[in-house]
Amino acid sequence: MRVVVLAAVAATAAVGLRTQYADYDKLCKATANGTVPEAQTHRRKKVLLNLHFQHGAGTYFCHLAKVNCERVWGSACNHYGDGGTSPHHIIVRDCAERRHEITVSKPSFVGLERGILSGEWCPDLYDYVVIVREPVSRHLSRRVIWGTNKKILDALRELLPLVGPPGAAGAVAPADVGRRDSILSRLRDAEEAAQVAQLDNFYTRALAANTSVYEGAFGATCTSDLDTALARLETFKFVTSLDYINDHTADARRLFRHSVLGWTNFSNAAINEHHAGEKAPTDILSTAELALLADLNELDRAVWAYADRRALREGLEVLALLNR
Repeated sequence: MRVVVLAAVAATAAVGLRTQYADYDKLCKATANGTVPEAQTHRRKKVLLNLHFQHGAGTYFCHLAKVNCERVWGSACNHYGDGGTSPHHIIVRDCAERRHEITVSKPSFVGLERGILSGEWCPDLYDYVVIVREPVSRHLSRRVIWGTNKKILDALRELLPLVGPPGAAGAVAPADVGRRDSILSRLRDAEEAAQVAQLDNFYTRALAANTSVYEGAFGATCTSDLDTALARLETFKFVTSLDYINDHTADARRLFRHSVLGWTNFSNAAINEHHAGEKAPTDILSTAELALLADLNELDRAVWAYADRRALREGLEVLALLNR
């Protein structure tokens, strides 16, 4: 098990990008009259859609889009109904409805800050892009959401011992389903249940493009869902890991420039405020509970490993191409 807890990084890079971000509207209007720079347009026939995993550098991705003069929706680049993972924030729209929205508002970069639901997979409309963070690290940085709600935290502590090896029947064994459901029944509403479910292989759920998988109960994901997630991720036009961006900054800069993104303004993920001041994981979960959380998210760790390997491979391919 490898749990990545990123340290706070140098403030200078963050300040530099934030300064650009504050001035991006003026800069972009001056250079391109508010449109995507010419260097990018020849690579693009579709709108970029960032599958934004909360606390996984999705906001950083949105910031970079803005300083590279992309036309975006809102402060986090998400369209209404596509932001946040709360059941109360979700508005399902099929590809025809989304095409109409894009035709009217003409964005070049949008965010989906939740899972892809049934009927929402639109590869003819979007070029999909994503940054994937090591899943346990992401969960720990979200503890301001789930770790401060005693009912959710107590439920998690009772649920984690039910975790078994992921398999065809999911992480919770059939014999323990009744116990799981009893624990979940004590939660107040769908919002609390959703927060618990998101601690269980959220990437795998989000990539399924299947509402029943995305909204499934804690411990319900299985290896067939991972197969679906990896097959879908293979079709994404740009995939990287947060580790690659921070550990291979020069290579990541080239990859961002020579991929479908075509971005020339770049800084590493120091801008991501969710990294700053992270505490040791034992401030909420014990070492044993942390190990169980990692075991529970074994499927998501495979998604993250794929993203990391792909970024490394494609980064080397770009370097080889430039050195010809």
